[in-house]
Amino acid sequence: MIEKVLADLNRVAGVNGSMVASSDGLVVAETVPPGVDPEIVGAIATTVYSSGERVIEEMELGKLKQMLVESTDGKVVIIRIDDDALLVLITDPDANLGLIRLKAREAAEEISKRL
Repeated sequence: MIEKVLADLNRVAGVNGSMVASSDGLVVAETVPPGVDPEIVGAIATTVYSSGERVIEEMELGKLKQMLVESTDGKVVIIRIDDDALLVLITDPDANLGLIRLKAREAAEEISKRL
């Protein structure tokens, strides 16, 4: 059922792939483009998010909710689903992040109910 939520999320304009990774970096579900290794992405996304949490904690800015990593050819959005999982989105470089974040938050809530 999580795969359906991810498939729906992938239909949002600008989203090229999505996945759910456990807090230890293991893939729970994924719908990523060919050539993307979900196991590697899951492990790295979890590590990156954990590093972001440490930065936010050190700066006393509360609790990290999401991260955005931008590159020349795309963006990666990482959103905390709950204490045990992350939602990772792969987007186009010019994707509408407002719409994507809105849909991703809705998807994260739905996925949380199914974990």
